[in-house]
Amino acid sequence: MSRIQWRVRELPKTISQTIRFRWQYGKQCIRSLTYNHHMNQSYASDVCMEPIFWFVDNFTHLLGPVMCTFGIAYSVICLTTAVVTICYWIGLPYWWNRNRYMTVFLMIVGHWLLLNVVYNFYKAASVSPGYPPEVEQSKDPHNQLYVY
Repeated sequence: MSRIQWRVRELPKTISQTIRFRWQYGKQCIRSLTYNHHMNQSYASDVCMEPIFWFVDNFTHLLGPVMCTFGIAYSVICLTTAVVTICYWIGLPYWWNRNRYMTVFLMIVGHWLLLNVVYNFYKAASVSPGYPPEVEQSKDPHNQLYVY
């Protein structure tokens, strides 16, 4: 008759060895299937960017109108608001305590630039693209007058 020996005390060790072996075996399989001798950071970033390139290549005709209407307007408005907020919040008290005449000068120049940005954004958003300006011919061929 044979005798049965229970190895209950060795069971946790056997389970952990089995799990460790399976984990290392899986890692080795993944590494052997994806190994590339020429792998570097540039190649990895190219591989990660490939889905973005595919999306842009295949959906550019849809992205154009969306970006023109929402993306540019949102980014210009948000960036301009952020710059003006930072200038008033940080720049104005700093320059006011340092030199008040410089503050007045910077406020005038800053508001002039802000008006230029707002005006140019409005004109870029409201003017229909694709039509060249009409030219009135003057008597002198070197002097042409552009009428908008």
